[in-house]
Amino acid sequence: ISPALTLAIPEVDLANVPENGRLNEAKRILSEEARRPFDLENGPLIRVLLLRLADEDHVLLINMHHVISDQWSLGVLAREVTALYNGFSKSLSPSIDGLRPQYADFAIWQDQWLSPERLDAQLMYWKTQLADMEPLVLPTDDPRPSVQTFRGSYQSLNLSPGLVERLNRHAAHENATLYMIFLAAFKALLCRYSGQQDIAIGSPVANRSRLEWEEVVGTFINILVLRTDLSGNPSFRQVLQRVRQVVLDAFTNGDVPFEMLVKEVQSGRDPSRSPLIQVLFNFQSTPAAKIDLLGLSWMPFEIDQSSSQFDLSVTVDPEITRKILIAYNTDLYKADTITRMLRHYQRLLEAVAANPDHAIGTVSILTDEERRQLLQERNDNDVVFPQSCIHELFEAQAQKIPNAVAIEFEDQQITYKELDRRANEVAHRLRPMGVKPEALVGICVERSIELLVGLLGILKAGGAYVPIDPAYPPERIAFMIQDSGMAVLLTQQKLLEHLPQNGYLTVCLDTMTEVATSESTPSLSTAQPGNLAYVIYTSGSTGRPKGVEVEHRSLVNFLHSMKKKPGMIDRDVLLSVTTVSFDIAALEFFLPLTVGD
Repeated sequence: ISPALTLAIPEVDLANVPENGRLNEAKRILSEEARRPFDLENGPLIRVLLLRLADEDHVLLINMHHVISDQWSLGVLAREVTALYNGFSKSLSPSIDGLRPQYADFAIWQDQWLSPERLDAQLMYWKTQLADMEPLVLPTDDPRPSVQTFRGSYQSLNLSPGLVERLNRHAAHENATLYMIFLAAFKALLCRYSGQQDIAIGSPVANRSRLEWEEVVGTFINILVLRTDLSGNPSFRQVLQRVRQVVLDAFTNGDVPFEMLVKEVQSGRDPSRSPLIQVLFNFQSTPAAKIDLLGLSWMPFEIDQSSSQFDLSVTVDPEITRKILIAYNTDLYKADTITRMLRHYQRLLEAVAANPDHAIGTVSILTDEERRQLLQERNDNDVVFPQSCIHELFEAQAQKIPNAVAIEFEDQQITYKELDRRANEVAHRLRPMGVKPEALVGICVERSIELLVGLLGILKAGGAYVPIDPAYPPERIAFMIQDSGMAVLLTQQKLLEHLPQNGYLTVCLDTMTEVATSESTPSLSTAQPGNLAYVIYTSGSTGRPKGVEVEHRSLVNFLHSMKKKPGMIDRDVLLSVTTVSFDIAALEFFLPLTVGD
């Protein structure tokens, strides 16, 4: 501690700045000054800046590093500055009692108070209380950076006097404090947000347990880790009693400095998170700084808060400003999310003030507007789906745009009209083989235009296709053919030698096309939306592969929904990359073939 300090007070004259931009310029300068780092090795750790806005209008910034000051110290400093200013304004030589304890006295006392026995006992409590504690994982708007950032902002919400009064009465009835009420409600909110029942957050305490420390400037503050079990969907009354006991135990063992607790309790550090806690809860009970300067009127000058030490830092001040303030990391949360969180906290406080016996998991925290959005806007599922089969949607497109290109494969193209004609030829070949609604037809074809011709041909005949990837092992192909009971299999000439030879009829699409391209016949399908469109086999992850039946209406409804969101129009091109044996292939094949006006 330096024995003396000569402190310069630079002045910035803003009187020449246009009046309509003067305050914004002052806030910019003060924000930059507040963010300017201190030299912890050489000091000083206090800086003062005076802005002149006009002859009788000034802004004074006193900027101190947290290592030499805390919230309580600001009140002490305000009282001393007031006494000195008023004394000098009367041409007196005021002085401050230099015989009272100083921060160095507190440091010596703390070393003596924290005897090895007392320290070991308190550390044992914390090691037991925080054993196996998992991080609090709240949903964020953006992914958590691998290294924690401290960019921040803040928002606030006003508390009504009536709500504070009701909560005060409930606190008195439960032999608790208003601090415990607000803390319990905030923990209940975090439980709802995270889905976790083991909620641990930090809470700063003044740590001025002796009367002689109340007029000392310095960092006395300590952070307590308050861990509460909220399992079992308890009522708020039960949550309050759990929080009350945790707070009392923590205060009893609250002499261990937080940095020592981190060292003793946390085995490893995660650079993406602050140690032990990610959320801070601060209840403003520090005596208000009374500033009454002779000949002057004054008011606080707020500047933007652009940093956040934790993911979330909540400050509740129910008495003086009657506000709830949340400082938040802007790399994790967007402003709208914090606005919503404040509203939910307020709703929860109002609900528990009205009925503390409600289970915290059932208390509604939604605003009327959010409830309307969820139940009406976002739950508006009154959709009229096409009452058609998938091939009928394709046929409608072929009628509208017959000469448009339907498929491109390598250097080949085929129009809607040609694709429709060739699929009809396949359908006419299949009908005499017994293919009708609910009949299963296998298709084992390499990726090609023939693959789409075959799929549409099966549907146009009224049947349902069973896709088989030619790359499958022979055992898997044989199982699918036998298990499905298919009577017909569409394939290509070159694949025949790899397929089982018994129990089904075979149609080779490549040789059939060579002899039948001149035919032009209409569709023969009598299938209805409730009939099968295809049977897709699972991967067999549970042991034995199973065929999953999908009806026309299910596929049509799915494509109809995808057509609207994310949306597709007739000018779009979709690249099909999925194997035909995977379910999403139906989307890639049929969505672009059925879209357009």
